[in-house]
Amino acid sequence: MICLNCKKPYIGNHSAFCNECCDKLPMILTDLKIERDKAQAAVARLRELPDTVCIGKYTLSARGKTAIIECVMKQKILKLSEPVHWTISGEGPTAGKGIWIVRLSGCNRNCPHCDQPEKGKIIELPLDEIVKQIPQYDSVMLTGGEPLLQLDMTDVWVFLNNGNDVQIETNGTLPLKAEYPVHGVTLVISPKHTPLMMSGFGTDPRKFLTCLKFLVKDDDLVTPPERDYGIISKAEHILTWLTLFPWMKYCPVYIQPLWELNRCYRQANVRQAIKIVRDLDLKWDSEVRLSVQIHKFIGVP
Repeated sequence: MICLNCKKPYIGNHSAFCNECCDKLPMILTDLKIERDKAQAAVARLRELPDTVCIGKYTLSARGKTAIIECVMKQKILKLSEPVHWTISGEGPTAGKGIWIVRLSGCNRNCPHCDQPEKGKIIELPLDEIVKQIPQYDSVMLTGGEPLLQLDMTDVWVFLNNGNDVQIETNGTLPLKAEYPVHGVTLVISPKHTPLMMSGFGTDPRKFLTCLKFLVKDDDLVTPPERDYGIISKAEHILTWLTLFPWMKYCPVYIQPLWELNRCYRQANVRQAIKIVRDLDLKWDSEVRLSVQIHKFIGVP
């Protein structure tokens, strides 16, 4: 392999630089006056630089600049609401699959039915420390809260370069960045809002979108405030989304009954979800699937 900085051949060390230049990376970052809590601003500055750039006594090609950007992103501090852990994915397109959960802290909604309210101490970790906890080639779910409050799509490349495939679950209210990598990433929109708030993705986000997931509650149990936070009780409610956003017909749709501690309520929600799947099969050409929260039935976190 050829070092991107000094252009000398070297034996691969899973880096874009030889060992000597790897030792210089902290000096390069120092030259840029990059601090861990300012990684995002540093990346913005790096992107504005020419493809071949001199930083102090170092000359970097376009690939070298990209490698430096990744190095900077690894220093970015993320706030987690719980430790990184392995579990069985219980819902959506990865249901039944072993997956590592990275649950980011913070949300821009205050859903009354939230099953992941923040509790306990917030954990702050650099991105590289998070990635080190996840074995190569394993699957990762980036969720929250609302992960896009903290997550820049450049961060996703750090996981992809570790060989991980990534699932991101978002509520659909925040915009996606142009750097979003399509391959190796599953993007799930689980609306926690009314259709009028679906502004972050523009008119046609099919380039980004993998699937939709709607939460369902029995029509006799759902309350008006819950409807404002995306709870569905009839197939017609989803068809309203289709009318407003025709691109949704290209996306698989998962219908998920809301989990309730009360067993009777839980069973009522499941029956309602099955009815919606049946009704949508008759009225909608898109792929519709029932998604129950397997992890809750089998008792894993």
